[in-house]
Amino acid sequence: IKHSKMVPGTRGFLDELEHKRYTRHYAYLLKEAEFEKHKGEKVLEIGCGMGIDLLQFAKGGAEVTGIDLTEKAIQYTSQHFAHRDLTGTFCTMNSEELDFSDNTFDVVYSFGVLHHTVDTQKAIKEVHRVIKPGGKAIIMLYHKGFRYYLKIHLYYGIIKGEYLKYGIKDLVNQRTEEFFHSPITRVYTRNAAKGLFSQFSVIESANSFRIDDN
Repeated sequence: IKHSKMVPGTRGFLDELEHKRYTRHYAYLLKEAEFEKHKGEKVLEIGCGMGIDLLQFAKGGAEVTGIDLTEKAIQYTSQHFAHRDLTGTFCTMNSEELDFSDNTFDVVYSFGVLHHTVDTQKAIKEVHRVIKPGGKAIIMLYHKGFRYYLKIHLYYGIIKGEYLKYGIKDLVNQRTEEFFHSPITRVYTRNAAKGLFSQFSVIESANSFRIDDN
């Protein structure tokens, strides 16, 4: 919401969020998320938030479902789809207990969500369960790399002295999110992140993780 001064849920609000997301904040998603490559397929987004990414899959012709923990997120997603005259299925749900049958979706997408769950490994097992054979998961998890060490630990922890205020673990919870303190935030090396997806047959790492289940 802090990315726009427009009234949440309005068409102007949606226009501004879409523009900023794909031209300023996450331009790489236009390639990495494969929004236009799943026409006619069933796509699930875990943690749909405002529904901005889910909208792009719908624009690409996918049959979309979005879940989130909060009713407010589902409300905004529904409003945004209405503004674009698109349809989808939206409901509140816990990523660790997906209320879908096995082999339901061609694609499961989640951007910056699963590292905030109580049991990330359990959530990923649920992702694998609901994907059809030969389907794909497109997942973004926080990388334990340059930004993690230099900005969070050096700048905030040492220079700003926030180790004394938060401690090592809670500093990550406090500073990895742009606008709020997260109760749980996990950060992974590439090898550790790949290990979470050991059930999948093919794993590729880029700006987001792309996993094929063949």
